[in-house]
Amino acid sequence: MFNFERNNHFQIKANNFLLVLLIIIVAGSYSTRVTAAVCKTDRIQEIVKFDDISIDYNKIPYKKIISNNGKDVKCSKYNQNIYVQSINGVVGSHKNNFYNTSLPGVRFKWSLKPNGLEHAEMIQGSIRGIGKEKKFDSKFHIEIDGSVQSGKINEIKITMARQDEKKKYTGEILYEYIIPAFNVTARTCKITTPVVNVPMGTVLISHFKNKGDTAGGRSFDIGVQCKGSPNANITWNSADINAKANGVINADSTSSATGIGIQILDSGGNPVKFNQLQDLGTIDSLKTLSYMAKYYQTSNRVSAGSVNATATFTVDYK
Repeated sequence: MFNFERNNHFQIKANNFLLVLLIIIVAGSYSTRVTAAVCKTDRIQEIVKFDDISIDYNKIPYKKIISNNGKDVKCSKYNQNIYVQSINGVVGSHKNNFYNTSLPGVRFKWSLKPNGLEHAEMIQGSIRGIGKEKKFDSKFHIEIDGSVQSGKINEIKITMARQDEKKKYTGEILYEYIIPAFNVTARTCKITTPVVNVPMGTVLISHFKNKGDTAGGRSFDIGVQCKGSPNANITWNSADINAKANGVINADSTSSATGIGIQILDSGGNPVKFNQLQDLGTIDSLKTLSYMAKYYQTSNRVSAGSVNATATFTVDYK
């Protein structure tokens, strides 16, 4: 009998303890508070697209500006501010308000303008006033210098948050600017032999018996140096093209010989085609284009003398 009562008394105490513990847990679950956002915007993300950029090294430094206007921020309290909480996707700290992007040679900065005020360049931690409501315009700048190589710029994300009327950084995110990843292609070509003089030498008039006869071949080279692996083309032209013979230039007015012109042949021995693009393929270093010039009989009768002719060539790339 004694043992039974003692066990029963112990069991009751244990149940009471569990009941009290359960009440504490339930009461604690009602202590969570939900704080409403003080400021709101129409969109949580603003997408700022630069799109892919293709540039010529000869036109560097290169600049591009994209604007994003009319971002509306409304608050339920007065004297609110907006600040730059973070800038992700840039490399290192800013210099003169510019941040380096993930692609060396390309830097980035931006500015923010509340309505009624001027633009101010922004870095991490920069603040602009909202009051109770403001519209914000922004400008985003990309600058590219001569050290750039073709490549990809990773996404840049700027997070804007609220500073309250007591200058407290609340961490309340208002919205984000997103600059999607984009590519930069930097290319250039230059002609290392902009002027080529080809001494044709002397040949005997007896070499020319019929129209189309040639003599006195002289080889010459054109150097084209490219960077960024562009696809290049060359176009030949002249003011004195002989329409009846492929690749032939008539002697100019300073010449004393008659019935003789100059024919230009490519490295395969084919006459060049004037005023037509000729594909040079992709060039990523110095490429030498080899040609040959020959005297060419253009009429049935020829006379001895000097023969001078001029042709021009243009190298295009993309």
